Amino acid sequence: MAESDEDPIVAETAEPPVFAELSVYGAPRRFDLATMLTVTTSYALMFAVLRGCGATDTMVLWAGGFVTLVGVAQAVLFAGTSPRAASILASVASVLATVWFADAASLGGLIAAAIFLGVPLGYLTGALIGGIFLIAHAVRRRIER
Repeated sequence: MAESDEDPIVAETAEPPVFAELSVYGAPRRFDLATMLTVTTSYALMFAVLRGCGATDTMVLWAGGFVTLVGVAQAVLFAGTSPRAASILASVASVLATVWFADAASLGGLIAAAIFLGVPLGYLTGALIGGIFLIAHAVRRRIER
């Protein structure tokens, strides 16, 4: 088949599709209206789900503080260039402080909590925060139209 006889559909799909911009989303250093709207809605949903599941005031306070700590760490640590690593560091610090203040573990227990609870919890929370800011980006693009 000659080049001019090439099927246009096959030619279009020869390159991999781009579903989203190739960047890592994390907490930005500056907030605009779309970001504030999305973050406020996300916190409201989180608190409503926690209350709906019967969480105590202490649990709701810890969860809100934890998510806020991870979000602030994404924006501040590493100048915002490595949000997942910042999320993991903040989570490990938070889990260590929580277990330490609860006086629930020895040194081995602290290390185990940091590795087996802090690292995955930080990564997942960081990814959820990144997803929230991805939604904020979509809202921002919608508002600008």
